[in-house]
Amino acid sequence: MLPELGVTHMLLLQGPAGPFMHRFGEELRDGGVHVTKVNFHAGDDFFYPDPDAVSFREPFGRWPRFVEDLMEARGIDGVCVFGDCRPLHRVAIEVADTGAGIPAEDQERVFDFAYTTRDGGSGLGLAMVHQVVVEEHGGQVKLDSRVGEGTAITLSLPAAGAQADA
Repeated sequence: MLPELGVTHMLLLQGPAGPFMHRFGEELRDGGVHVTKVNFHAGDDFFYPDPDAVSFREPFGRWPRFVEDLMEARGIDGVCVFGDCRPLHRVAIEVADTGAGIPAEDQERVFDFAYTTRDGGSGLGLAMVHQVVVEEHGGQVKLDSRVGEGTAITLSLPAAGAQADA
């Protein structure tokens, strides 16, 4: 699904403690997406020891340049964060969000099946995201796009056992 959205190399940042990120990285690779994971501490190193991981143990002030250089050097075109309120995540999102943006007249339709404006696009990617996140799991999908500035899509899922707000 991610290659259909134009993502060929995903950057993984902090996520749930434990083996989740390692398994997620494997799923992405199985789907044809290259993966780079940033490990911030020994727990990350323990659960994500793969050769595609890089470590960041510098002061926060060095993070913006580090993530910008990493994304450019590795051709990273997608960022996956779990929670956009962490300062490291916000900076990575801002660095990544430099695309063409989606015109206002197209924004209402991007989640419709078979709707695409891209040559060779199938119109399935965001429709499937909406189906899985919203319809099947009671979550939310937020689109924030400005022409000439880029697009951010934020997925929110209810905690296990919790019901989503109606």
